[in-house]
Amino acid sequence: MSDLPDSPSTPAARPEAPPDSLMARLRRVAAYFGTAPRLWAYAVLATLVGALTEAAIPALLKPLLDRGFTEGTLPLWTVPVGVLVMFFLRGGAQFAAQYMLSVITNDGMLKLRNDMFTRLLNAELGLFARQSASSLSNTVVFEVQTGASMLVQALMSMSRDGFTLIALVCYLLYLNWQLTMVVVVLAPGMSWVMRKLSKRLYGLTKEAQKSTVDLAYVVEENVLAHRMVRLHGAQEQQQQRFAALSKRLRSLLLKSTVAHSAMTPLTQSVAAVALSAVLSIALWQAQAVQGAERAVTVGAFASFVTAMLMLVAPIRRLADIASPITRGVAALERGLQMLENVPTETDTSTSSSTAQTLPTRARGEIELRDVLVRYQPHGNTGYSNGSSSGNSIDSNAAPQAADAHAASDDEQAHTPPALHHIDLHSAPGEVVAFVGQSGAGKTTLVNLLPRFVLPTSGQILLDGTSISDWPLAQLRAQIAMVSQDVVMLNQSIAANVALGRDIDRAQVQAALEAANLASHIAKLPQGIDTVVGHNATQLSGGQRQRLAIARAIYKDAPILLLDEATSALDNESERLVQEALQRLMQGRTTLIVAHRLSTIEHADRVVVMEGGRIVEQGSHAELLQRGGVYARLHQR
Repeated sequence: MSDLPDSPSTPAARPEAPPDSLMARLRRVAAYFGTAPRLWAYAVLATLVGALTEAAIPALLKPLLDRGFTEGTLPLWTVPVGVLVMFFLRGGAQFAAQYMLSVITNDGMLKLRNDMFTRLLNAELGLFARQSASSLSNTVVFEVQTGASMLVQALMSMSRDGFTLIALVCYLLYLNWQLTMVVVVLAPGMSWVMRKLSKRLYGLTKEAQKSTVDLAYVVEENVLAHRMVRLHGAQEQQQQRFAALSKRLRSLLLKSTVAHSAMTPLTQSVAAVALSAVLSIALWQAQAVQGAERAVTVGAFASFVTAMLMLVAPIRRLADIASPITRGVAALERGLQMLENVPTETDTSTSSSTAQTLPTRARGEIELRDVLVRYQPHGNTGYSNGSSSGNSIDSNAAPQAADAHAASDDEQAHTPPALHHIDLHSAPGEVVAFVGQSGAGKTTLVNLLPRFVLPTSGQILLDGTSISDWPLAQLRAQIAMVSQDVVMLNQSIAANVALGRDIDRAQVQAALEAANLASHIAKLPQGIDTVVGHNATQLSGGQRQRLAIARAIYKDAPILLLDEATSALDNESERLVQEALQRLMQGRTTLIVAHRLSTIEHADRVVVMEGGRIVEQGSHAELLQRGGVYARLHQR
């Protein structure tokens, strides 16, 4: 079992900076969704055509009523032709706008998701100790999709309704500019109402998203820990925890609904004032000029009233547009925060001239000189999903040690070291086993070599060269690892064995043979092409371990790390795994973290650790003869 300390707790919340303006936030996402100006131009043009057809509806009423029904001078063929042309233009414009919109949205999502996943693959390792797997996957997959679709749709809706509003207003000005000015006068009031409610809605949306993540995290925790929860009778306690978070989310959603719902009636009230004023003045004008030469015709009056009534729908939709825009921007900002605030894993070898002279394959000589590891007393204050927990439930994630400048001297002095000035040398091909109680520092030590954990001070050498001078990719190419917690990808068996390399079917088969797994794989319907499912759930624990061993055999690295590789297996599975491990260890420098002492009796050297220090080392027989810490552990 891993002896890494708990992930750093989330630091006390710092006062948040005032939110940027909506335009500033839109400029941030423009890098992904504003890179196709031609498509945007086509979409806007199509939207403009569609908006003009809206204004054409009341415009057609005037000649239809005046010349068609009143005077009888309108040619009959113009009616169906005009209606068909108008609706064909409208339908074609809507299709073109929607298609261009879809292309813009999906291209932007593709680029943003790829950038986010690339950053995730190369992120500093502390991220996985601070964030849960579900939170990260939700950000990369769902929030980007929701935010992009919502934002782009809202922007195009704003364009469509804006153009429609302009077209209708222009037509109204053409018919009677005095009446139309009433709407213009009341427009600033409507804008002020929308702006105030938009700010309120944005803040509530951010809080609701944070609470949703917290709630999802509680569900994930309890699904993964369902046995422990039941064993300890903690169902009621967890139910109360879930209910409290659900209540908070309910409150935020209700407040958001109030802010969202208030926007429509308030803006409609302003619009109603304008409409009632315009209608009253229009009737007054019609009555005032009755019988005169410039009397209002039936067609003109019907067109004017129809156009005014058609203003209500785009005004209402524009009043609601702030909500999807702010929600879409808020969702996309989660992805942008990952890109902007999560640092990538540092490869220090890029500035070293030594990297040019390193061999392709290491001999496997390992040396630790005065290595001190002290974990950060506080969590990283960078990217956060807003979860109240902030801790990862992924047991494979190893937090990084604090560097010399990451914390104050006082904090450093009061943080107990995970490893305390370790000196150790392992010759090429030597098998070294590490034993000790949980928390002794065994897993931390093993994780130093692939740089999953960084030392606070001291030096780690591979073949006489500091591992900080090895390019990360080249360094990790020298190392194969089999741990207690095996993770398999939802791909074929062959792809899992050849992970990161081209698939050589003969080599895959040979690796499975060496791992004592070939006979079982042969019974599967598709053999090595069988897709294993999520984390190879169709395989037993022992079979997953042997599949991990096959992966290590296929990699053929000169250094092998075994972290409690047999601790959770039954006797028969352990026997098969041990046989496979014996084949795997031949000719390789092997570092073993072991709980069962019976599994490391064959080791060339056993290193006994206690409180982050090496207290004993020697062969199995030598340590038993000394009667020290190892002998006492062996008697338990």
